[in-house]
Amino acid sequence: MELWDAYDRNLEKIDGMTLIRGEKSPEGVYHLVCDVIVRHTDGEYLLMQRDSRKHYGGMWEATAGGSALRGESPLECARRELLEETGIHAEWLEELGRVRADGRNTVYCEFLCITDCKKNSIILQEGETSDYRWVTRDELLSMKRDELVTQRMQMFIDELKSGIRSDAGRGPYEPVSEEKMEFKKLTASDAEWNALADYAEHCSWGAGKTLAAEMRQKHFTGWERVILAEDQGRVAGYCTVSGTDCIPDVPYTPYIGMLFVGEEYRGKRLSQRMIDFASEYLKEVGFSEVYLVSDHENLYEKYGFQVIDEKMAPWGRMQKIYRRALPEKDPAGKDA
Repeated sequence: MELWDAYDRNLEKIDGMTLIRGEKSPEGVYHLVCDVIVRHTDGEYLLMQRDSRKHYGGMWEATAGGSALRGESPLECARRELLEETGIHAEWLEELGRVRADGRNTVYCEFLCITDCKKNSIILQEGETSDYRWVTRDELLSMKRDELVTQRMQMFIDELKSGIRSDAGRGPYEPVSEEKMEFKKLTASDAEWNALADYAEHCSWGAGKTLAAEMRQKHFTGWERVILAEDQGRVAGYCTVSGTDCIPDVPYTPYIGMLFVGEEYRGKRLSQRMIDFASEYLKEVGFSEVYLVSDHENLYEKYGFQVIDEKMAPWGRMQKIYRRALPEKDPAGKDA
């Protein structure tokens, strides 16, 4: 017997209620299904063929997925289903959006997995899938509606065609509360590294391409890190901590730089929280102050920074150099 958590139409869990697979859900009560679209770092998408014994047997799906078990979060469900149906292990997934199907009492959470796995390493799940293949973006766009199973995937393809969505774009989504935001200090060995580089390359800020190139070229060494703000597996923002910034030949170090917050997360103090997280890390590795370069007016002063210098940037625009002291810890381990 497979048990599911019960949700309302906004995907808020209903305490004290459990659904049973195969039994009709009460009116206004939903269960959670997670789908994962898999894109290789070379740009090709993974298609899985449904087992002939299943509904729509023999048709192709551009997703791996299934129902969330009782106690699973959307991200946990997506990771499990992806591993079971393809053999791909993914610590980090980006949520693309959510679709509510009232007629099926189901909320679908759509995720994107960007992987550099060996393309011949896909594992088929007995009774679920019978074959797989990798297709280019153009091949995916040219597939007919009777070749792909899910309407949700067809909607994704239609958005790609119309230019509404980029390859790494996302659909409507309500961010989780501040308490559920996670902050991570990434190095090139972390599972999220390549996916964050891909996100930065495709984000709305032009400097994201510079960060993506630096990450792929492994410019960050030693104590340097890229800070990820993550909302249930979805990138909410990022920044860097590094020894240098864009202004050459100055004696200042270390820097917080490349600060970016996704559009839907702005106005929620995420910049300040990333700066505080990065500052705490720098304090842990032995620094007593941190610097930041910007041409913003009356912004970083709110976070405790003071302008100490002004220099011309390589692109011909004056930039302010800000400094903030990092408080020392007393013997009890508390900030002095």
